[in-house]
Amino acid sequence: MHLLQRGIVALAVYILAAVQHIPFKDIKYPTLKESIMAYISTAKPAGSLLNMAARPFQAVWNLLVLLAEANPRMKQVDKLSQETDEQLAARGTTRTKELQRLFGVHFHM
Repeated sequence: MHLLQRGIVALAVYILAAVQHIPFKDIKYPTLKESIMAYISTAKPAGSLLNMAARPFQAVWNLLVLLAEANPRMKQVDKLSQETDEQLAARGTTRTKELQRLFGVHFHM
């Protein structure tokens, strides 16, 4: 662990101890070996070539999902899916009629 990282960890431990009202002399700092073992156990592998090649496609897919979820029509569908059939019946409509109203000519059942 770099000296700067050890300093940041020490500062974080000191701040947590101050917040929790723990005496500073009772704080146990990790040894260098413990720090290295923690780093080794949490480090992630870089990934395979196939994963690296798939990342742009995953990013495009995530963008498309984000755009679809931001669509006002999808927000209305989410609101509709949270309503029960009894609530829709009280309004005098059905789930199918509401979907037809929301999607218009794009909805086929």
